[in-house]
Parts: sequence; C-alpha cells; structure tokens
Amino acid sequence: MNVLLYRVGRNLNRVYRTAEAFGVERLLLLECTGELQGNLFKATDRVAMERLASWPSTVGLLALDAHVQGPIWRVDWGRVHTIAIGGETHGLPHRRLAEQYAAIPTVGQVADLTVEAALAIALYEWRRGESV
Repeated sequence: MNVLLYRVGRNLNRVYRTAEAFGVERLLLLECTGELQGNLFKATDRVAMERLASWPSTVGLLALDAHVQGPIWRVDWGRVHTIAIGGETHGLPHRRLAEQYAAIPTVGQVADLTVEAALAIALYEWRRGESV
C-alpha cells in the first residue's frame, strides 16, 4: 500500500510513524512543505518517501474526503493500491482525482480528523479488509 499526502506539512513525522506501523511501502508527497524531523525511533528508513511533481493516475486510488457520502467500510480494498489524504488546512483538490472516495463518519461537532488519525483509521480498515 502507498499513501499520497497532499499539502501535509507539520504532521509529517506522525504520519510517517503511522504508515510504518501498518506496513505502508511508500509515502508519496505532493506539494508537501514538511520534512521529517528528529528521531523516528524504529520507524526510520522503513517507509520509502517520494516527492511527486503531479497528481498520479486515478486507477487504484482511494481519496479520503470528509465531504463525500460513502463510508470507509464500503471501500473495495482489493482495488486500492494508494490512499490519498489532504492536509488539514486545504484537504484534497475539488475535482475528480480518484477511482474511489470514502469518508470517515464522525458524530461530534468536528467533521475533519487530523491527518494521522484519519490515516490510522483508513489503514486499519485496509488491514481488516485484507483478512475478510
């Protein structure tokens, strides 16, 4: 599994550690200003990082977006090879960029989760979907 981060900055370390914990192969960075900082403990160098110049193909791409109707538990994980998630300030671009879209339903007043919280839930669902 790959994770595409769009305009993620200050949360990059936490996202990296979350990705490593779930066995992500690569973090793809698009318009990300952040850099990994300090000690990542056992996670260092276990997840490849690549900066992209443009948006990748929509095939196999799942976009996490709090403003879509489909809940994450309905994702066809067999077709997903990359999860795209946008930074907390800008989110993802508002144009058709993925094969599938999903939201993580919330019940509180806050509609959007932090990048690392949303990613952890998505990666948990991916791993759970693999075992079904």
